[in-house]
Amino acid sequence: MNDVERLTAAFDSGRLLRPSADIPNIVDLASAVASASGATDTDFTKGAAEIAGRIGTCDHLVFIIADGLGMELVETLPRDSFLRRHLATELRTVFPSTTSSVLTTLATAEWPGRHAVIGWDVYIPQIDAVSTIIKFVRRSDDVDLASLGVHPSTAYPAPSILPSLSSDFLSLAPESIADSPYSRYYAGETARLGFKTLAGAVDRVIARVERAYGPTSTNVYWDAVDVNCHEHGTGHTSVRAAIRQIDLQVERLSTNLPDSATLVLTADHGHLGADKGQTHTIKQSDRLVELLEAEPSGDKRVVQFHVRDGAEPSFRDLFRERYDDRFALLTVDEAEELQLFGPGRLATETRRRLGSLMAISIGADVIRYHGPTKRTGGTPSISHHSGLTPSEMRIPLIVA
Repeated sequence: MNDVERLTAAFDSGRLLRPSADIPNIVDLASAVASASGATDTDFTKGAAEIAGRIGTCDHLVFIIADGLGMELVETLPRDSFLRRHLATELRTVFPSTTSSVLTTLATAEWPGRHAVIGWDVYIPQIDAVSTIIKFVRRSDDVDLASLGVHPSTAYPAPSILPSLSSDFLSLAPESIADSPYSRYYAGETARLGFKTLAGAVDRVIARVERAYGPTSTNVYWDAVDVNCHEHGTGHTSVRAAIRQIDLQVERLSTNLPDSATLVLTADHGHLGADKGQTHTIKQSDRLVELLEAEPSGDKRVVQFHVRDGAEPSFRDLFRERYDDRFALLTVDEAEELQLFGPGRLATETRRRLGSLMAISIGADVIRYHGPTKRTGGTPSISHHSGLTPSEMRIPLIVA
């Protein structure tokens, strides 16, 4: 069985979930939310129409992105909790199931194969280096990409559709990131504000809707669940507390919004832990890295390799000897044929960033790359995302 067959068998068995335009997904949600906020130029698929029907018409749309709050975590809540009572349906996120890729999908209503933000760490050909794309810095030393001559429109080639909304748009995010280059890109240079606590964000939304003179659209991003999952694992008390906080604050928000408002909540991805035996490390001195033209990029469960010309057979043999059947090793053409990054052809910039081969986890296994300077230390995360498991790919659509 070759690696394409191995991955396909995992899809067929349900061990992994294939990204699909035929199943209601977060790309559909992006189009539906944009349409409900007054956008007129988004593609309206069958899935988007179905989601738009669930959202209905409203004067004020509040869209909350709860980072990391996948379906499995929602299902840990009591059935009489606010989120469970208002669960409209289940959606499938995009691949890689990681924040930078999914938020860019929400901003553009495009699949990752089109918008080219294809991981947490993305190879940027213009500087021949890997960047932590959502932080807008070179990964190896945290140097700002702007100082290296990279414009945000180069890092994020697909423009945000949010400035096209006819309603009054506001993006709310934690203070530490509210005015970052990525946040400015996401909101399309429209209004942005930071907040310290989720309760503070809820207060701001309530006041904003109360004093509005016309239609409004408000995006709220909150990352407490994701942060605690990474640090402590999905079963930790801190994760349960973060989920309860979201449930309580979203219920308070819903109770204080007028009938002319609709609240929509989703997640960018879920989480899946990896134990010591499922956590693998590639160091800069590794023989695999010696066969590359650039450092590995991507994420923990989808690692992208720019293999040197003529070195692919050696790379394949060494990788397979080391990791056996824990990962599928695919070419870019094979990934495109499987439509892993979305339907249709990959954009030219996406291809340039992906390299020649990618390793995709068949389960919980992850690969950590330890490169120079900033990447040589740190405490490993307990839980991860970016893969294709149901734990990572299943996300909620909550409408109230």
